[in-house]
Amino acid sequence: MPAEPRPLLVALTSLDVRTWLDREGIQEDTPFLISPSGEYDVDLNGYVLSPGTVSLSVNTKLAIARDMKGFLNFLWHHRPPVAVPCALVAGA
Repeated sequence: MPAEPRPLLVALTSLDVRTWLDREGIQEDTPFLISPSGEYDVDLNGYVLSPGTVSLSVNTKLAIARDMKGFLNFLWHHRPPVAVPCALVAGA
């Protein structure tokens, strides 16, 4: 988790967010996920907006988002290292 808000999020006003949500047809109280890089993934979040999910209760959609978050966090924290630090390679 970042210690400070990312510049994109700081620059957004609540009016910008509301306008974008209205333009995209996203209902109020619809949960969403933000990537570790601070991006909104349209495909991933599209699941909550899919025809089979959009009519579910808010609590059910929140539970789905919470479960997805837990699974994606697990994948993120248990992925293979992206790069091996030079100090580890030198000590091998």
